[in-house]
Amino acid sequence: MEGKALVICLLWAGFVANRPAAAMENMKSESRETHLPPLLLNNQVCSVNVPNCASCLDHRTCQRCQDDKILLESYWGASCVDNCPDDFTEIRTEDNGVICRTTKGCSRILHCSQCEEQFDDICDRCEDGYLLMQPGTGAKVQCVASCPAGFVKHGTRCKPEMCEDFFCSRCQDGWVLQYKQGTKCLSNCPSGFFRKEDMYNGQPYCEMCRANCKSCQDSYNCDVCESEFYLIKDVFSKCLLSCPAGFLAGYSLDSGKVCNKDTRGCLDKTCSHCQDGWYRVRIRRDFHCRQECPQGYFEIEREGKPRVCGRCSYNCQKCLSRRECKKCKEGLFNVVRGGRLFCVWHCPRGYIPQEDEEKSCVKANDNFSGRL
Repeated sequence: MEGKALVICLLWAGFVANRPAAAMENMKSESRETHLPPLLLNNQVCSVNVPNCASCLDHRTCQRCQDDKILLESYWGASCVDNCPDDFTEIRTEDNGVICRTTKGCSRILHCSQCEEQFDDICDRCEDGYLLMQPGTGAKVQCVASCPAGFVKHGTRCKPEMCEDFFCSRCQDGWVLQYKQGTKCLSNCPSGFFRKEDMYNGQPYCEMCRANCKSCQDSYNCDVCESEFYLIKDVFSKCLLSCPAGFLAGYSLDSGKVCNKDTRGCLDKTCSHCQDGWYRVRIRRDFHCRQECPQGYFEIEREGKPRVCGRCSYNCQKCLSRRECKKCKEGLFNVVRGGRLFCVWHCPRGYIPQEDEEKSCVKANDNFSGRL
């Protein structure tokens, strides 16, 4: 190939160098100037960090040494040595040439040829003809002759079926995906999640409970809240930092901190009737008995009939009746029209907003004809 250029690409620290064939003899000295590694053997680029390496898996990992050297693999990487250290013996393999194989530590793992340097019960490499396999999350690695059902061969390992780079999309029977989109397989869903099945393929996965919920059966109702929250059973069971009006803080052996319906003043569990002198008021979906009407309600007293609380209009905080508001909710503007107080988010046409304590809308002129 004399006179012809042979392009040789060497990768090192992000640099690429092109060399003609005639320059190969001088490559070693030139590499010092270009910061390129000096080794190019068997058409493989080998790292300068592994001297005497004959074949590399990539630019950092040696998989076969030169003929007069022995491959020694450890937890920290591979190296090419003259002699095997104590507790290792020389073994000739078809793929990796002569290697150092440990003579102790891996006896507890059947067909394991090499364990991690610091952990004699964690297998790194199996004997020829066997594959590494981890049956499940947290399980010990095994060496098997063939991949069992639910696993497929991936190089020298068995990986879970339907996984790509160990990103799983389907688990074995009895296991559940960590998330619907897949990540890994779990034996049970963690705290704050519940088991749910995909409606299309039936694959179980872990779905998140409602906010601040520790345990649940679906995404609408909570069974147990996180320790600092109270469980309240309203339209849906949810977790709150404190109990709202109409409920009292309590404790349940099954659910922990809970908000129980306040039944004081009631003559029955549903508060269909109240004691004399108490007002019956509906809060959300339930009836309660109160000695006075809560904020946002007004008193209704009729001769010969039980006392009840009526609800003010939506934007009104205090009222004398449904149509007679005395104070608007915070953040709303007060507009007086025809002797009545209206509560609005924005002043109507013909009125000017006043950012005073009451947030009033003042009439601009006497010719205003706008509608509220």
